[in-house]
Parts: sequence; structure tokens; C-alpha cells
Amino acid sequence: MTLLPGSYTSTSLAASNASSSILSVLDKKAVINATDGFTSSGSLASSLTVSLQAGLTAYTSPLYQGAPAHLALPSSSPASNSTSYPSSAESLLLTSNTWAVVQLANDKSSRLVVWNSIPDVGQLDGGTGSGGVRVVDVQARGCATPCASGGVCSGNGTCACLDGFAGSTCGPSSSPSLAPRSIHLCSLRTCR
Repeated sequence: MTLLPGSYTSTSLAASNASSSILSVLDKKAVINATDGFTSSGSLASSLTVSLQAGLTAYTSPLYQGAPAHLALPSSSPASNSTSYPSSAESLLLTSNTWAVVQLANDKSSRLVVWNSIPDVGQLDGGTGSGGVRVVDVQARGCATPCASGGVCSGNGTCACLDGFAGSTCGPSSSPSLAPRSIHLCSLRTCR
């Protein structure tokens, strides 16, 4: 049985006209196990709360079915972030203040920035998501000023910077030992 985010008691389920078979399964001693991407606290004897974990949960089938894989918001610099993204997803569940970059399975040269949950990626405009998507990046959109120099906005709303960059927006470090060795400006034809 799947419970959506919210608060539940055995009394509230009975008042919602839940079937007697559901109520018998969810007696006051029932053990609740949250799947990837969700947390639960409490019990039906008092109050059970189901919540989404911050980040993105990717599912192997449309309509949030199949095996879930939760991707938490980054909490460290991108160089030390060892997040493993799923190879393919058919539906994406994003929490508020989260965005993701996905690569389309049927067009590996295209990437799409996703700001909201997608119950079925095959329903994207023109069928561009048929065949699934691969998650490339997940970030918080809570930083007041965008992070620069390859830094990422962490789950607590601050920039996590690459080595050689520092400050609230990941500018070049004033410490000589941490300063970037060189910066190249590149166009399609040349780097200088």
C-alpha cells in the first residue's frame, strides 16, 4: 500500500471511507517502511507523517512505479560529490526548490532542465522523452545568488565550491595555495 505525503491516523483513515481491508492491514501496530525518497515518523496509534526527502526520486516506470532511486541534494563540493545517477528513468519526482538536468534517451545531444515532477517522461512535448531520460545533475534552487566557477547550490542554500574557489558565490580564492592555476576562455574554435 502506498501512502502519499501527509499525516495519518487510524481514525482519519476510517473517516475517509477507506475500505475495511485497508484498515485491517493498517492496524495501530502496523510497521511502516518508507521507500527511497520518503521518510516516515510516528505511528498510526498516535499520528503517522509521511514526507518527501529533499532532492529527486527517479522511477523505472511511468506514474511513479517501479524501482525508485533517490538523489539527495548535494552537500559538498562537486569534486567530492560521488552521487551515482540512475541510467534511465521513466518518471521523476522533485521536491520544491529542486531542479534537475536530464539527457533524453532518444537524443543524447539534447539536455532538458526540469523544474517540476514528471509522472511520465514519454508524455513530454513531441514524445521527446520516449525511451526514458538519464539524470545528469540535481541541485537546489535556494541560493540567493547563483553559484559561479562550477560550484553547486547545496541543500542548505549555500554554494559548495570547487578547489581554488571560495566565498558565498564561489569566486576565485584569495589564498595563493587555493587559487586556480589557469583559466581558459574557449569558443568553438579556439581557447585563450
